[in-house]
Amino acid sequence: MTGASGSLGTYLMQRWSNLSSVHFTGRKTMEHPRYHSGDLSNFQFLKELLIRTEAKFVIHNAALTNIWGPWSDFESSNLRMMENVINAATELPGTRIVFISTPSVYHYSGRELVQEDFVPSRFPNHYAKSKYLAEQMLQSSGLPYMIFRPRAVLGKTDNTLLPRLLETYKTGKLKIVGEGRNKADFTAMANIEYALCLACQAETKAWNEVYNLTNGAPVEVYGMINELLNKLNLDPVKQKVPAWLAMAAGGFAEFVGKIRNVEPSISRYQMELLSLNYTLSIEKAREKLGYQPVQSNEEMLEELFQGYLSSNRHT
Repeated sequence: MTGASGSLGTYLMQRWSNLSSVHFTGRKTMEHPRYHSGDLSNFQFLKELLIRTEAKFVIHNAALTNIWGPWSDFESSNLRMMENVINAATELPGTRIVFISTPSVYHYSGRELVQEDFVPSRFPNHYAKSKYLAEQMLQSSGLPYMIFRPRAVLGKTDNTLLPRLLETYKTGKLKIVGEGRNKADFTAMANIEYALCLACQAETKAWNEVYNLTNGAPVEVYGMINELLNKLNLDPVKQKVPAWLAMAAGGFAEFVGKIRNVEPSISRYQMELLSLNYTLSIEKAREKLGYQPVQSNEEMLEELFQGYLSSNRHT
């Protein structure tokens, strides 16, 4: 599995630590008997790793996930990494690739229950575009593949959403964008783990497909945010800002960011995520993979909360 040093990768490495047949790789140096530190841009490293471990499946999770930055960064990371994964897997006949992609490729601006065949007229950022092009590379490779698009991944090893949420809250910048009744899907890391296990056991007819993944139960975004704040004994967020004003502020921040060549503090894409409905259909995964979420939104939030407490006790 690539990308083992990220949030989801760390979770899976913890969960699969006793499985001798699973190997992990990432750029960071980590202590683990089956962790191999290396750069996926180094084709020889990746090729030798797959051959040495006799890989039957490659779970490709590594990616540059920033929502800001020059196209060249995403091209050299997300596209060249996919190219190397494909070429290395080709050296081992029968090897299958499971690619962890993103529903950011949809950029559907308020659509609900979006299905896997929806293609937007444009992409919201270079990250989404590069992931979509990486999907296309894999689909045209001739190798057996499965592509997962999990929506808003959360779990005990998350090191992004909750810290950023609390930082924004503590500076007084966390506000409800729009009316605050928008619903969105989330995906527990435990549910992604389950989907990956299903993939490795799936029949041939389930391969060469793209699948949305979620917890299967959309929730009100600000209700969930306030539930997390309540767990931390913090007051709920109540102050509202009109969606049009937030979008205008995001557009202005992007304009200034381009002029100064710095990442803006907010973006129109982020304001869309905070104000619009954002739900996916998982019927295809249910029907073809037998996917059924094993962890609920409530259980996911409790795991996220406990993980946050645990990490802060050790810092």
